[in-house]
Amino acid sequence: MKRYYCNHMFNEINFDVEKIMMCSGISAGASHELYDEKKGKSYDEFITELLKWRKSVVKKAFCGLIPKECKNCLELEEKDISLSDYLNGIFKNDFPISKIYVKTYRQCELSCVYCLERRFTHGKQTLEVVKSDYYDFLPIMKKMTEMNMIDKENTLISFHGGSISVWDEFDDVIDTAYNYGIKNFEFLTNAYRFLPKIAEIAKDRNVSISVSLDSGCKETYQKIKNSDKFEEVVNNIVEYSKANVNVVFKYIILKDINDSIEELQKFLDTVTDVITRTGKDNGFCVMIDIDYRDILDPEYVMPQEHKDMLTYFEEWGKNVKTDTYMQEYVRRKYEEKQPS
Repeated sequence: MKRYYCNHMFNEINFDVEKIMMCSGISAGASHELYDEKKGKSYDEFITELLKWRKSVVKKAFCGLIPKECKNCLELEEKDISLSDYLNGIFKNDFPISKIYVKTYRQCELSCVYCLERRFTHGKQTLEVVKSDYYDFLPIMKKMTEMNMIDKENTLISFHGGSISVWDEFDDVIDTAYNYGIKNFEFLTNAYRFLPKIAEIAKDRNVSISVSLDSGCKETYQKIKNSDKFEEVVNNIVEYSKANVNVVFKYIILKDINDSIEELQKFLDTVTDVITRTGKDNGFCVMIDIDYRDILDPEYVMPQEHKDMLTYFEEWGKNVKTDTYMQEYVRRKYEEKQPS
């Protein structure tokens, strides 16, 4: 029987600045209100309530009732899943979550032209380490570990933002997760700064960073990021890799800025240069993506010149040892026939 399925909805929880959501995807899915101490609930009660809410949303999806936020999302699929597999996969324990997203802060050193968080980051560009304007995540993280709700071996905790390098809770949250025994960490970072804490935990944990470099030269980087720190960022990526941190290089295709094979080649040359400088041939992945603003447009049709770039990227990937990746929703648009 075909049932609605979304990897985000069924496996993730996303602590965002305005609400807690079922996923980190484009639609962000069903949402739950944030912890509010004024309501008199303890953190134990709040977390228990949160888990019950997640299960109720998934049960409804099983019956075909999709959250309104998820409708028309490119990442929502219909799959042939048996009832037993569905229930075993979703309800086998009290915390069937394999990915925790932390996005409780919005301050950042950069101001990227495509950033979906620009409505939050307006006026929040800073080089100083500051407190989140929204809420503290550390008490929630501590309570989740105290209640033994996280699978230490398999859960991935992923930090977004904003920029982790200007978030005042960063070190304490990482120490809490590390000391609890979480094995897998992911950081979406602009690599504007080299953070010793990331290198420290990479000594005995699985740690990766994802950097949307989106360019292969200072001039294009400046247009996209409103910063002239391209070379410094590249050097920081090299240092992270040398510290046993896995690196994902990301290239987001942006109309009239970097949407040419020439610009893409500059980026790929930079990737090759970084790998050469580290002296390693593993621990790298290169990802290509499309502008998030296009993804949100239900009428979006991928231009042929962008498809040509994706073809070029795939051919490049066949001739290198480095792993390459294209988001599934990007591939669907890439393989979609042009309207007549």
